[in-house]
Amino acid sequence: MTQSAAIDELLRSAETHGVAGDLPATEQALRQILEHEPQHAQALHMLGLTLWQTGRGQAALEALQHAATLIPERAETHYLLAKVSEQVHGPATAIKHYLCAVDLAPQFAPAWADLGIAQAECG
Repeated sequence: MTQSAAIDELLRSAETHGVAGDLPATEQALRQILEHEPQHAQALHMLGLTLWQTGRGQAALEALQHAATLIPERAETHYLLAKVSEQVHGPATAIKHYLCAVDLAPQFAPAWADLGIAQAECG
C-alpha cells in the first residue's frame, strides 16, 4: 500500500470513528496521518474538532489555526475556529473568524446567526 493510500485509509477510519463517537480512536488515526503529513489540512481540521469535543479548547485552536493557514478558502474551518475561539477566549475574538466564514460562504446561515449573537454579546 502506498503512503497516500494508507493516509486515505486512516482518514476514512478517523471519519468512521468520529461518526460512531469513538473520539480517542478518531484522534489516534488523525495523529497517525499528521506524523506522516504534518500539513494535512483535512486531518488538522478534524483534529481540531475532535480536541474541542474532548474539552481541549486551546489545543483545538492551535490545530484549527494551522488548518486555516493551509486552507484559507474553507469557510467551515473558519467557522469552527470561531466557535472554539468564542468558547476559549470569548465572543470578541470569534467575530473575525465568523466574518471570514460568511465572506467565504455568504449562504452559511449558522455562521451568520452565530456572528449576530457574538456581536450582540459584545454590545
